[in-house]
Amino acid sequence: MPDVIYRSALPSDRDAILDFANYVFSISKQPHDFRSLLPKVYGVQASDQAARHYLAERNGKILALVGVRPLNLYHGSHCLCGGFVGSVSVHPYARHEGHMRRVMQLMLDHESGLDFLALGGQRQRYGYWGFTQAGVSADYLVTPSNIRHALRNMELPDLKLIPWDSSIAPEAACQMLALQESTLCYVKRTAGEFPYVLRSWNSQPYLIAYNGNYVGYLAETADHRITEIQLVPECPDSYLLSVIRQLASEYPVTFSFAPWDKRNIRLVSSLAEGQHLDTRNMLRIQNWQKVLNFMFALQSALRPVAESTYSFSPSGLAVTYANRHISILSSESGESPDPASLQDQFFSPSHLLVPSGMPEGWTPLPFFLYDSDTF
Repeated sequence: MPDVIYRSALPSDRDAILDFANYVFSISKQPHDFRSLLPKVYGVQASDQAARHYLAERNGKILALVGVRPLNLYHGSHCLCGGFVGSVSVHPYARHEGHMRRVMQLMLDHESGLDFLALGGQRQRYGYWGFTQAGVSADYLVTPSNIRHALRNMELPDLKLIPWDSSIAPEAACQMLALQESTLCYVKRTAGEFPYVLRSWNSQPYLIAYNGNYVGYLAETADHRITEIQLVPECPDSYLLSVIRQLASEYPVTFSFAPWDKRNIRLVSSLAEGQHLDTRNMLRIQNWQKVLNFMFALQSALRPVAESTYSFSPSGLAVTYANRHISILSSESGESPDPASLQDQFFSPSHLLVPSGMPEGWTPLPFFLYDSDTF
């Protein structure tokens, strides 16, 4: 039998990668058309730089595949260069042959220069590769009954939800890009890819308009979940309540917010039927200094963060936060701490209920990616 080749994909592999992903996910789950599901990566307008792929190949046929979508995460002057892992797949006739282990390791070796990697998937499966659950999103269920009772006597402005399709002038994307980049934390997008990013996984993007002017945007999934919604900061609260009323008057809608979506959380939580905290992503930190500096800066914009030093047992690793800067001092014993354990201590959402023992405000750190920015 010919040898299996493990390699980085080339631009010429693009069609074969799309065919392979469509086949494996369709035969394993339900029909998939990744050109439609992920236009930001596999659409005809997507660039070859939209994602990097790694594969196992025999006789020119793909046996296993892993993709990485590069992303730059910003908070003020801070920036993290990361990647979101997706399209993880093995041909059904080549499973249990060790190909995914080899392709994952190839990917990790090539992507080691990134500050972090993230993915969504089964916890233990990806725990072998150093990924741990991280961050918190706030989810709120709003039902027609909530709308009928909570908003029945309110005079609300008449906002329009306009499907964001090819008929919309390109200038709208530039305006919404500026709005997105005015938020506390965001993934860098381009105006050209903005509506395609919001269309991920059959989501429908809408522009929010008032008196003929665009004042925001949102993305709604096929199962009525609002994965992202932004309104210009000067909008009164009544604008968001008007949008909520339009969305949830006929069927229940779930709103998902980042920890820094404070106004949205305040308004939606005041009328929602149910609410829960969720974690959707898993994280692998590859540059601890940069990631902790970024996350502590973001955390300090959300809540008080104590300046202090904390030592981790048994490694003796010491982390100091002072003058808005993180310092990491390794143990004199040279013992290396377990990275997965450190990630859990800093990022696990369980620390909202079970104190971590770290100084005030250190945990959990607010790692969050909008669904539109994932793979």
